[in-house]
Amino acid sequence: MPTEPTSRSRAKSSPWLPVSPAVVTVWRPRGKAATIPRACGRSTSSLQLSLIVTVLLALAGGRCHVAAVPVVANEWNALITIRDTMGFVTPSRSPKVYWTANDDCSFLFGVNCNANGNVIVLYLFNALGAVPAAIGNLTFLSAITTTGNLTSLPTEFSRLTKMTFLSMSRSGISGPFPTMITALPKLKDVKMINNSMSGAIPPAFSALTNLTVLRLDTNKFTGSIPVGLSKLVALTQLNLQDNQLTGSIPAALSALKALQTLDLRKNKLTGTIPAQLSTLTNLDGLYLNGNALTGAIPSQLKTLTNLRFLFLDNNALTGSIPASVSSFASLVYLSASNNKLSGSLPAGLSSLATLQYLGLANNTLTGSIPSVLSSLGSLAIM
Repeated sequence: MPTEPTSRSRAKSSPWLPVSPAVVTVWRPRGKAATIPRACGRSTSSLQLSLIVTVLLALAGGRCHVAAVPVVANEWNALITIRDTMGFVTPSRSPKVYWTANDDCSFLFGVNCNANGNVIVLYLFNALGAVPAAIGNLTFLSAITTTGNLTSLPTEFSRLTKMTFLSMSRSGISGPFPTMITALPKLKDVKMINNSMSGAIPPAFSALTNLTVLRLDTNKFTGSIPVGLSKLVALTQLNLQDNQLTGSIPAALSALKALQTLDLRKNKLTGTIPAQLSTLTNLDGLYLNGNALTGAIPSQLKTLTNLRFLFLDNNALTGSIPASVSSFASLVYLSASNNKLSGSLPAGLSSLATLQYLGLANNTLTGSIPSVLSSLGSLAIM
């Protein structure tokens, strides 16, 4: 069986920070970051040419004649507290090496500032220990990325109300979800993948109505999927796979009309597949495999004409494969192996011109494989 598409290949968003709308960061040969205003003295109408010129200047050691901007005093003190109280796995990339003089923010590794010297982006790679309360003084912070082994976040983290992007994947965070994060109303993108968080997913997530991406996959969350997530109507990605979630799939998730990826695989979900999911007509990927779902595959899902990846394998689904599967005009992967499906294969499968993988092994299907499937030259049948 081919490897399941990864979230990176399925989605456009990245676990790394997007480029700030105000700055472009390049890495000089000597390893120091140069943060250069996008326009760099040129009009934004010629932005592409401007970027080429500024990047070349930076690589050559030029500064594009922009005055040095130091970090404002109280935020510099906060950075120094972070530097001195936290450990870092890689000494050569530690702030202890780069955060030594407050003469120009563009020379601070892992830091971006606005034109006034306020810290707006912070990278803490391979960080160790508790994040100090001083981070609450970085009140202009809009994006943060961490990796390493963080033991805790302070309550002062809730003061970072301008935060829109938060990536704390592979950061060693354990225990209950840090609830101070749910107090940041402007958050649009939350990625806390591959940690050891446990307990319930906080219902308070329902207040973060600006969220477009919520990724809590590969943790140890238990309990049910909060119905309140259905209030996050701007969501395009909801990834909760590889946890220990129980209960049924909330039919209320059908309110997430912008959703493109719904990934609930590798949990302990029970009950049937809600027919109401048929309203999620923007879905590109529906991943329900590796649970304990029962009942039939809803024929109503035929409305998901943009669906490319449908994974239903390793459940306890019964009944036949609905003839309406022929409506999945964009389908590339269909995996329903290791269920209790019966009946014959619908002839409509042959109309799925984009289908590359059809997984139906270990069911109780009868009849022969329709000869018309041979017309799908790139199809692999398992």
